[in-house]
Amino acid sequence: MNVKQFIVGSSLILMSGISLIINISVLFVLIRHFLKHNSIYVLAITIISGNIVQVFLVFVYLGPTSLFQADILPPIANKFFSFIFLALWYIDMAFILVMALNRFLTVVYQKEKFFTRTCCWVISAIIYSAGFVTAFCGDYVISCCTAYIDYKVYSYTYLEPGYNYVNNYIDMPVNVTSSSVCSVPYITIFIYVRRVNKSNTAISYAVPNHRRKREVRYALQFAACSVMACVAWILFRILPVIIHPKAPYLRSLIVHFLIGHYTANSLIFIIFNAEFKRKFFRKSSVVSHVVSNTFKVQSEQNNCNLSATK
Repeated sequence: MNVKQFIVGSSLILMSGISLIINISVLFVLIRHFLKHNSIYVLAITIISGNIVQVFLVFVYLGPTSLFQADILPPIANKFFSFIFLALWYIDMAFILVMALNRFLTVVYQKEKFFTRTCCWVISAIIYSAGFVTAFCGDYVISCCTAYIDYKVYSYTYLEPGYNYVNNYIDMPVNVTSSSVCSVPYITIFIYVRRVNKSNTAISYAVPNHRRKREVRYALQFAACSVMACVAWILFRILPVIIHPKAPYLRSLIVHFLIGHYTANSLIFIIFNAEFKRKFFRKSSVVSHVVSNTFKVQSEQNNCNLSATK
């Protein structure tokens, strides 16, 4: 084991492990406290669930195999893990479009009621079904030139030579369509917000202004998540071309960007969502409250004892 593979393998395991802890913690709070709230929480639950599986694959498979540069599992297991990765990637690309549409309708047209909880569950079921069917066709029906989880390059790669049907007819269209189409709603939101802020009519909307700012803030945050996904698949295309074959460890940048993308959705709630933060950090606040009350009672008792002594 050389130093480079130790650093890269350990980094993948560490980052994916941290991501797992964050995502699982956020998912637990969302399911426990927010499942019946705003429909955006339903979409968040389904998205983060897929993200957990993705980083779990890195934590238990890509990270350890990259660290030891050996695969103890048979090839059929690698193909199955690659199938899961591709299915969840297609699903993630579809959810990027859904979130962009959700933010567009909510911010620009105030049509948040269009995405009811039932509607979001149905959309999620359709997306998951379509993602797994598409990945099955690419991995087992066409069965040529699919993207594999490959410890030799510390990342994902196409292994089979020849004309890549999966890349040309599935992967590239999905990636390009999702990234380009989702940019339209976010650009529209940006233009709309600038126009509203410059307009005198914004004063008449003083009451819902706080809510509008919150929805715009969510839009910016989810747009950032979309950018990270776009950067990841672009790196997947560019790095194999520009990186020297003797430095495959540099291709781990793809996985690191993906881990960041899969963690960003959860971090949005932890950092920016005040309502969620109150629930997420409630235990620590309760502990501090109990501790402060304990010291307060103890100080009062001490004062009483001093008074009685006098």
